[in-house]
Amino acid sequence: LGESALKPRSGGKAPLISHAEAMRLREMVYKEGQQWPYEHLVPGPPQPPAGADLYLKRKAEKEAKKQSRLKEVQEAMAKMPQLISDYRAVRKLDWATVAPLDKLTMTKTAIRQKYLKARLSKQQ
Repeated sequence: LGESALKPRSGGKAPLISHAEAMRLREMVYKEGQQWPYEHLVPGPPQPPAGADLYLKRKAEKEAKKQSRLKEVQEAMAKMPQLISDYRAVRKLDWATVAPLDKLTMTKTAIRQKYLKARLSKQQ
């Protein structure tokens, strides 16, 4: 049929070979290792608009940043049980060191604040 089958017919009618069918034919020709002779009539996929390469570059950078952040979060979460146990060990109050007068006159919360605050300030 040739080139005329790919062009619109007179009277505004559609071509004999639809665009989708022409694209399939074009793909088959390229798979066989030949050159598609009607590239000027049925080109391949449209070229990306101007600036699209910058958008794709930014998108790739964003994806890489997202992956690295996800990796950092997973590493931090792996350390979390040890950090929690260390925190609890530091915050644990030895009630034998609390003065008997404080036990009688202060609430548990006040005792904890007083003794832990003193111990933590000594460590720094």
